[in-house]
Order: sequence, then structure tokens, then C-alpha cells
Amino acid sequence: MTPFNFSIRTALKESWQHFAAHPAFFTGMAFVMIIFNLFTFTHNTGFSLAHVILLAVVFIAVILWNYVWISVSLAAVDGKDDLLNYKSLSMHMPNVRQFFMMIIIGMAMAVIGGVGFVLLIIPGVYFIVRLAFATIAYVDRQGSIMQSLSYSWHLVKGKIFWTVFLVLIIEVILMIIGSVTLMIGLLITYPIAMLLIANLYRALTNSYKNGIV
Repeated sequence: MTPFNFSIRTALKESWQHFAAHPAFFTGMAFVMIIFNLFTFTHNTGFSLAHVILLAVVFIAVILWNYVWISVSLAAVDGKDDLLNYKSLSMHMPNVRQFFMMIIIGMAMAVIGGVGFVLLIIPGVYFIVRLAFATIAYVDRQGSIMQSLSYSWHLVKGKIFWTVFLVLIIEVILMIIGSVTLMIGLLITYPIAMLLIANLYRALTNSYKNGIV
């Protein structure tokens, strides 16, 4: 049985190939997420009822779209190209339960990571990396909160921790590159980053399934 072997260079190449096969779809998806995030960052102050309601609506939209992004990214790396179009978006949308599960899992990750940062920065980074796949695991496996957190924790162990850590750093770099190009670059770097992490996740789950990791 061969050990887990993941090439970041190959994964980036494959992520680009997925993007290049459906450029209009992925750039459109990225554009929507960029608009949501820009609105949140530029309208994060204010106490009027209308302002609070509007921010709540945008928050809901961001959670929904994040779920869609994860589902779409998994479909891409799984070779389900028939699901990579606007007509199929409804198939990627979460139901009410899935929506609230995404919020709770995200909050759990934030709390655990926050506790780690309070203790010391290094434990915080460690917790964040070990739980990096919790939301992806939920979208993929539709398990409970604890199952999703536990699955990510068990996937990211040993030497794999450093592979995940490096991929997360590359994701941040991609986001920075996209941001400094007047946000236009994010139309490309955001999809590439999402596809990259989904690629790594699927490689890990396939190895985990076969008892390799």
C-alpha cells in the first residue's frame, strides 16, 4: 500500500484546468462572493434597524453561497462537469438544516481556534489547520457537527498537517494576489483557491477510505 502522496503543483494545474473548462461559470460565482464580501466590509458599522437587517440578509447570502462554492468545488474535482453550470445551482443550494449546520460548524471552528489563540498563537494555528476541512466534510458527508469536526481532525494528522498548512498559506497568497489587482484577479484566484483545497480534501478522503492516512 503506497503512502499518501499529494503534489501541490499538480493540484494547482488541475485546479486551473477545471477553471479553464468553465471560466464563465467560475468567474460569475466568484463575482457574487466578492460583491457579498465587499458589502460586508464596507458596511460593517451602523446601528439603524434597516442597516442591521440588510447586514443580516447579506450574512445569510454569504453562508448560502459558501455552501454552494464548496459543493461546486467538490463536483469539479469529482469530475461531475454536468453540475458546473448556472442551471444546476439549485442542486448545490443548502436546505434550512444544512444552512444552520454550516453556521454552527463555522462558529465551533471559530471558538476552538479562538481558544487556541488565547492560550498561545501556535495552538490556535494548530487547531485551525486540523479543523480546516470541517465545513467541506459536512457538505460532502452530511454528518453531524461532531462528526464533521472529528473527520477533519483525523484527516489532518502527522506529516499531512504540514501539507494542509502549506496549501492554506498558498490560498492566502492567492487571495492577496487577487486583492491587489483591484479585485479583478479574485475572479480567477478565488476559484483556483477553492478548487485547490477541494482537490486536497478529496485526495485525503480517498486515501483515508483506503486506510492509507
